[in-house]
Amino acid sequence: MFLTLGRNVTDHKEKISIVKDSDKMIINKPEDKTKDIEIMVKQHLEEGDAVAMIRKDGGQEFYVFEKLGDD
Repeated sequence: MFLTLGRNVTDHKEKISIVKDSDKMIINKPEDKTKDIEIMVKQHLEEGDAVAMIRKDGGQEFYVFEKLGDD
């Protein structure tokens, strides 16, 4: 059996922009309206995790695309 893991079941980096909407947010310069940052999203699978997957043609390969019942 072969598994292909989708992005939603692995640790991965995401680039996001924070939009300044108050004076309480810390941004490098006061004139900056947004701040671009990179975050690590930790969604790796652990033993016992239930998953949703699709069987590929041939029946021996599966694509795992989501964890089920994640707390």
